[in-house]
Amino acid sequence: MFAVAKPKTKDDLPGDSTHEKDENTSILKTKLDTIEDFQKSGRKFCEKLLSNIRASQNAVSDKSVYEDVRSVSKFLDLIIFSPLKLGQKFKVGGELMMMLTKDEDFGSFIGQAVKQMSKKNSSKEEDQILWSLFMNGAMGWSDFGKLLCNTDGFINVSKTILDHLFKGFDKKKQSPDQASLVNQIIAVLHNICTFGEGSIYCATQIRKAGVMPTYRKYLNCARLADDVFLRIPFIAAAADIMEEGDDILHGSRAEIEFMIVGVLEACNCWSGQFNGWYGFELGRVIGQLAVFDSNKRLLVEYGVLKALNVLAKQKEEVEQLTATKGLAHLAFNEENRKQMVEEENLGVVQTLIDLCKSSDFVSVRESAKGVLWTMSDLLHSSKSYAEQAEVLFERKLNGHVMISYSREQRPLLLKIKEELTKAGFKVWMDIEQMHDNVYDRMAEAIENAAVVLIAMSYSYKCSEYCRREAAYASSLKRARIPLLVETNYRPDSWLALMTAGDYHYDFVNKPFDSKITELIKTLKNRIVQENTTQLIPSTPLSHGSPDTTIIPSNVTLLETTANVSKEPEVITTMSSRENEYKKFQSLGTEDVLKWIDQNKLPRDFFGEWRAKDFVFMSRMKQQAPEYFYRYVLRLTKKIKSADTRTGLQISADLTDALDHLYLS
Repeated sequence: MFAVAKPKTKDDLPGDSTHEKDENTSILKTKLDTIEDFQKSGRKFCEKLLSNIRASQNAVSDKSVYEDVRSVSKFLDLIIFSPLKLGQKFKVGGELMMMLTKDEDFGSFIGQAVKQMSKKNSSKEEDQILWSLFMNGAMGWSDFGKLLCNTDGFINVSKTILDHLFKGFDKKKQSPDQASLVNQIIAVLHNICTFGEGSIYCATQIRKAGVMPTYRKYLNCARLADDVFLRIPFIAAAADIMEEGDDILHGSRAEIEFMIVGVLEACNCWSGQFNGWYGFELGRVIGQLAVFDSNKRLLVEYGVLKALNVLAKQKEEVEQLTATKGLAHLAFNEENRKQMVEEENLGVVQTLIDLCKSSDFVSVRESAKGVLWTMSDLLHSSKSYAEQAEVLFERKLNGHVMISYSREQRPLLLKIKEELTKAGFKVWMDIEQMHDNVYDRMAEAIENAAVVLIAMSYSYKCSEYCRREAAYASSLKRARIPLLVETNYRPDSWLALMTAGDYHYDFVNKPFDSKITELIKTLKNRIVQENTTQLIPSTPLSHGSPDTTIIPSNVTLLETTANVSKEPEVITTMSSRENEYKKFQSLGTEDVLKWIDQNKLPRDFFGEWRAKDFVFMSRMKQQAPEYFYRYVLRLTKKIKSADTRTGLQISADLTDALDHLYLS
């Protein structure tokens, strides 16, 4: 965001006007056509400023130094309004701010200048020049934002000035310079939380400094009540640092509609800007608001999908990535997912698929695929997107199809096996019962599988052996396809958790022929079919349990010739893990607290957890890792702790701790 005067008409908008360009160009005597021209001229301005700072006996009081600061700031402003591509703008601005930020004399100058700022003389010209540099500089180089945050007193000075000027702002009794200063400070605080890799660090520091109440005070004041143009900067700044419970939408759609229009207009403008905002910047504000469950549905009802879809189609990485991240947050709402998939005219799903296939940026391809994965169950069952989803989600794998099932459903599974074998797949299915080296053979079957078919039934859920099979397959990240094979049974308990979000092939309520055709088509997209004979154990494989089986063959058991050996580590690992769980669950309250301290987890949050609660989380991590990580990240966001670590850091520590359920 960059501060601009409120436009009276659309023709006066910075993104569509040459006024600012002409004014800023006047500080240059050379013509700027290429990125190299900007780089060369920019270095001259920065070198002159650094030279003047070093030569001055008291730089913070030297007017010539401030004139050089003004020139650098105006040059950065010129870059913003230049015809350079977004990536080029940030490249040039980043290089120049890096040149300044890495200079110790410049850092010292900034530190001394901040100390001189005070609420009594905060409107003086020198301070306004500095705030202009802070605002434009933070858009170029993330380390400059860090430099400001780490400068002693910077955040407190920002907050103090805003608090001091609030009364005059609310009563419209400010001088033009004071009004401009409020705008600049908000722009600076927003920019250092938005641009570059240091944005999260800066947002955390601003939140800790207690700036949110100041934002809220401005947002609730009478002057902003009916002025969307003035409200948006404060909403953007608040969105940067808001947490669950910080409701800043107030049920009004005016500011969201402003952002939607801003994104659309900016995407159609040669400069990529609207009213002092980049299109992706407004898209990011929408994404920040979408993080919180209370906003997700509201934002979609207000119409943000259209704006994010248009933004996703732009050419720059920052535009595409901002859009996909915003859509990712919105897709965690069930109604939003359905709307994205069912309302094809929105074009959201197809845009995401196109990005997965053809975006020039790896980060965008991965982000887009993540959004689609969130709605994978709907895509697989959609007539319009099912085929594309099958191709998109799975690369073809080498290995056999393993059928994991309980013996009560054996007749149906034998029929499925027969059809898969006819289609050319190698199939593992335990027709007999395993007796010797049960776990070795079970592990071998899973490890050599490309896809595991989970035949879901009540007896499967209750079987200890089936659960171990499914858990081990999940821990190895084997592709999983759930089959519904028992009348009136819907997965529950651990089986529901593990297969939630997967597309279930219903062989009970749907015609067998249609479902087996669908399953074969899916497997052909996932597995490399070979014209080779699978070597399987000559000894019939069995779990040694009447409950369950899993087994081999593209040939009959009589045709097999090779014994498959397996190291005993799997048995040892599985049994030792169970022993670890039992020992940990026997710990008393004091020992659990010691373990919490040992793993550096915040006591004020985890102190009330029982040993069995941590064991449950560890089992979830092993058996359903995708849902474990989603749950943990949401859980740690809710931590209200004196701990200074971020939710992500606490999530990482908890995840690591669950692998070591013992006291050292």
